[in-house]
Amino acid sequence: MKTAFPICQVDGSQFNDVSALKVLLNGQTSGRYIISKGRGWHGGIHFNNRIAFWAQHFQPVQAMADGELVAYRMAEEYPTTQYQETTSSYSNNFCLLRHTFQNPDKEDESYTFYSLYMHLQSQKEIQDSITAAESASQISYIRLKKNWNSRSEPGSADFDKKVLLPKDSILKLIDPSRATVTKDKIRNTEYDFLKVKVVCVGQYVGNKDKVKIQNEADQKLNQEVWLAIKQYGEGTNPEEFWNNLAEPLTKQMPPWHTQNGPENNLPIVADGTVQVPELPMNIKAGEHLGYLGKYEYLKNAQGNIDQEYRVHLEVFSNDRPPEYFLKALAGGQEEHGFQVIDGSSSTGVMEPANTFFNDIRRAIDTDNDGQISENELVAFYQAATNRLEKVIAKHPSEWYSKAEEHWFNQVLAMSQKLTEASLSRYFDSTESYMSSEFRKNFVQSYDSFAIHEKERIDNTSWMQDINPEKLELKPEVWHFWPFTIGSYGYQISKEKMAALFPDAPEGKREEVRILFNANAELFEINTHERAAQFFAQIREEVGDSLLGKEEDLWYSVEGLRGKAYFLTYTTEADQLGYKRITSDEYAILSEQDKGKYTKRKSYYYSQFPQEYEIAKRVYACPNGYFELIQGGDESGWLYRGKGFIQLTWLVNYKDVQKVLEDKIKGFEFDIVNNPEVLLETKVGFLSALGFWELKKINNVVDGTIESTDRVTDIVNKRTPSRAERRQHFLDAYKVLTGRLDIIDE
Repeated sequence: MKTAFPICQVDGSQFNDVSALKVLLNGQTSGRYIISKGRGWHGGIHFNNRIAFWAQHFQPVQAMADGELVAYRMAEEYPTTQYQETTSSYSNNFCLLRHTFQNPDKEDESYTFYSLYMHLQSQKEIQDSITAAESASQISYIRLKKNWNSRSEPGSADFDKKVLLPKDSILKLIDPSRATVTKDKIRNTEYDFLKVKVVCVGQYVGNKDKVKIQNEADQKLNQEVWLAIKQYGEGTNPEEFWNNLAEPLTKQMPPWHTQNGPENNLPIVADGTVQVPELPMNIKAGEHLGYLGKYEYLKNAQGNIDQEYRVHLEVFSNDRPPEYFLKALAGGQEEHGFQVIDGSSSTGVMEPANTFFNDIRRAIDTDNDGQISENELVAFYQAATNRLEKVIAKHPSEWYSKAEEHWFNQVLAMSQKLTEASLSRYFDSTESYMSSEFRKNFVQSYDSFAIHEKERIDNTSWMQDINPEKLELKPEVWHFWPFTIGSYGYQISKEKMAALFPDAPEGKREEVRILFNANAELFEINTHERAAQFFAQIREEVGDSLLGKEEDLWYSVEGLRGKAYFLTYTTEADQLGYKRITSDEYAILSEQDKGKYTKRKSYYYSQFPQEYEIAKRVYACPNGYFELIQGGDESGWLYRGKGFIQLTWLVNYKDVQKVLEDKIKGFEFDIVNNPEVLLETKVGFLSALGFWELKKINNVVDGTIESTDRVTDIVNKRTPSRAERRQHFLDAYKVLTGRLDIIDE
């Protein structure tokens, strides 16, 4: 099962790891997992337009794992609620995906969980944005098609100072209609200048002054600048000028909106009712699900309203997570570290009587005053090791019950109690506050506020609207920190790893297994076929013991004569290769001649190979690839074969280094300047993953021995061990699939 993060970066690229998303989340103090800003239960997390504006405007919310869409609600327009004199609109649109995780040790056992995407954008708002962009009447964001100079405000002292914005920079138009422009001249030619805000800086790819240009452009991030967007003069077409400069960034209708019905080709029902599709819609990890939806809400009983665009993300299951699933979430480690709590009796309110929250309260209340302050809550959210990320809690769902039976009533009652306790401090005594006209007016306002909030609950809850015969969802479900499911993908169990490499030391085998499980999805070695082909090559390259090693350069004189270098310098082969005889040949020698030989294993040698000198000549590559240099070059020794898939040549060391730096955030090893580090298990194994990615080996993989030959052609085309690699694949494929009917060919 593939996984993905629920949003991408502003330029459309995917986040490398969860730490970057956590930094993004630290920009908001509401909508966090388990504890809400209102000190009550919250079963998911929010992304809003304050921290991820692009997910409102042009980059979609994404499916977090492969699965199937099993329920949704979508309206053309947002519903509204009325409070006092104010009407507020909000999204109650959602889609629900069902996911199935296969027990890696038992093919007949699996675990089902769900991911919820709540408050999605309405169909009308998406379509209006698409229409406005197509007509170019309203464009909020653009991406530069070419490098383009930016300037300070026309008429200002710094106007003539240019800063080049690289191609693919993303800009926000301060006036989406492009009607508000300022005219100025550049070298006697008049232009219209448009004010924009730089929200993403592209990567400059030119050669001249590359570092200087990139640094100057990076300094413009989140700054307002002016662009020349229209040129006046003979032969100039202003709109063509604009179209050559930039492309508008806009929305697309989510594909699932038109994949309804038995043939998956009908539009969904968009009337605001909860729907269960006749046939579930297959959804891939990373697939476009929609955009952040509008959400206006009351900040208090006085009727003050705030607005944001948000999505509520939630991961839950009807069933307690089994141990094999928890181990998978922990990257295959036996000590998974998750705390599984049954809080099904929780009232949803953080108060002493609610034992579910007691441990959490103590962790947050750092000054031990019995109260959770705003500062304590924010500090807890932003802690590098937020304990709640490892809590899996069974709790009444906030989407199941209608208002009259909803646990949110307890939250409203607690909120009123805390507010009144604060207000009473402004009176001489609690008694005077309780009898005051002020309290009477407050209670009336709060009662109206509570009615408004209950109406929202009725309109956003949805689980009870689903026929349990079509889809069963329980009132109390097991909740996960949503990013937890991004921690796993294809996994190999401890037992299967032992079957793959029975002769390897257990500690070494477990080290390699954990490394593989942590990186399999990243390098997309995430099917039985790919994993079997990968480990077939490793088994032959480093052996059953899984000990990273360097290439065997134990060449005979005859073996060297076939190498490119020794075809030119033939006499050197006789000097550098080994010379040996068998024990039978040795036995008939005179005693004097026997003294010229040294026994090694079952052979007698008159000359051992000079491996250092051989490597210098065979692998000389001072500029990347092989070069014929008499006497060789030191680079040949440095970049001889090393690692779990024997890496050779300087160019491959450099290319694999770049792959690992690009794929693994914080990759701290330098295999180019310190190539011997490949002899360490971790780096040697990661280099094999990097080589696999560099050579795009997944593209030639399937579950056949013919595919094994294609892989071997890439790894080591001249190897005499093709038959062994085919057998290694068949053995590994049997272990990973559990199929004993695979025929050895």
